[in-house]
Amino acid sequence: MWRTRASTCSPVPFCNPPVWPMHDKRCNPTHVMRRQESSIDASGQGLFMRVNPPKLLELANATGQQEQVAMLALFGLTSMKSVGIGMGTSGGIHRLKAVAEMPQLGFRTFLPVIKDTPAFEAAGAPSGIGVLGLPSADDLVSIEAAIATLNTPEDMKAYRDFKRLFAEKMGFTSEDVLAALGQDISFVSDEAGQYLAVRLKDAPKFKSIIDTSTQRFGLRYKKREISGRTYHHLAVPSIDSFYADALEGETGKGVEFLKRILDVPSHIYWVEEGEYLIMASLPQVLLDRNYLATRTPVDQWLKREQRMTAEGALLMASVRNEGLPAFMYRMNLEVLSYLGDVVERPVDMFALPTPREAGLPKEGAFGIKFTSSESQLAFEMAFENNPIEFLMAGNAYTGVAVVGILAAIAIPAYQDYTVRANVAEGVASTSTVRDYLEEFARDNSRFPNEQEIDQLDLSDFATGKYRITINSDDGRVLVEYHLAALEEGNFIVFTPVVSENRFLWECEGNMQEKYLPRQCRQRWRRIAKR
Repeated sequence: MWRTRASTCSPVPFCNPPVWPMHDKRCNPTHVMRRQESSIDASGQGLFMRVNPPKLLELANATGQQEQVAMLALFGLTSMKSVGIGMGTSGGIHRLKAVAEMPQLGFRTFLPVIKDTPAFEAAGAPSGIGVLGLPSADDLVSIEAAIATLNTPEDMKAYRDFKRLFAEKMGFTSEDVLAALGQDISFVSDEAGQYLAVRLKDAPKFKSIIDTSTQRFGLRYKKREISGRTYHHLAVPSIDSFYADALEGETGKGVEFLKRILDVPSHIYWVEEGEYLIMASLPQVLLDRNYLATRTPVDQWLKREQRMTAEGALLMASVRNEGLPAFMYRMNLEVLSYLGDVVERPVDMFALPTPREAGLPKEGAFGIKFTSSESQLAFEMAFENNPIEFLMAGNAYTGVAVVGILAAIAIPAYQDYTVRANVAEGVASTSTVRDYLEEFARDNSRFPNEQEIDQLDLSDFATGKYRITINSDDGRVLVEYHLAALEEGNFIVFTPVVSENRFLWECEGNMQEKYLPRQCRQRWRRIAKR
């Protein structure tokens, strides 16, 4: 009987076969190079480059580049432990990513370390999430100290005077605001509408700030109870009202009308939900949010639907897109047809695939993220759709040329690459499973039974594109695929062959040979000849 086994460790693409991961540091899943690569490309079909800064610094010092090294040290770049850059698939989505392992030194002291991650619930299914990471009060102290090293005493005195005047005018300090709020502010678009989710770290301090502001500036602040919930309403003077002061003393109907327009306030409505303030410009958004019974944890939506996490996010945006891939493709086909007529080389449009034939999805995930954690600085772009949109970023002629290449060559090749990448990622994920089976068989002289397999953790296994199961009778590991390009029931199976306490794994599958990993193809040929 087959039992599902979760695999949280992906394989090492350049280790062949990927079954003995501890023989070489390149195949060690705990090695920094391995961690970086698996976060960028777990399929072994993409591109990955790693730079070892300490080794480069040794080379620079040995070749007399001390001045350049000193300049890098000034910016904290000599503290980098590893830099990885690449493009591939990881977690079932395509990624472009650059990541640097480095502590908070040098220029990094100007960036806050983001520790909070969004933990609220969206109303229904989200269509987009944007996250902004705020500095903590401790981060502000570090940032100000770093700024002091780059400015004159006179500039820092002016800065301190500004902070003092701000506190006297407002009745609270910038540190008070940062202490009241958490580090994550999220812009949300879901079935209720668009709103902000602001983490509330210190509710009494936040209330004190609101009370002080209303008293000092005469702001209109009201509460309203509806269906057992408290809705807050604050009318904030528009920034343009400060320009209205310049018109003080002027008369005339036109001036009075202009002053009235400039003096119109902005309205903020919010409710408190657990650790969060849910804020909107209209109360209807908050009311609809309350009426919608279905809730979606944002962190789970990001992980399962968008294949991203908000950990360490200084700035992040992740959205679902519908219709754009097909629209962009058709638009560029029209341009291609037009230019073909201009140069008297008509294009046979029937020879080019339709969006459906090209396999362009109806919708997909798009995301960008800038990470600033305690030990890492990274920029990442993740996209689920065919990357035509990114190739069209150049000029019009480049775009047209790209369309022609995509239609004739690149689209079919990209489709095959995408399938191979997903297949390879599933195979790669069996590495840890097979290691577990080998160790268990050596210790117990048998493979685990159904109950022992059931005890394995399944929580982190949720790609939706494949599932891994174990046969309790003979230790075979099966990867069942659920990809649109493959036939239903396509699989790859690893069969253990034990000889003198040494394990070898035979690999075979029932899909087209071009989709099989290299180590599985020889066995496939023998099966195909039968």
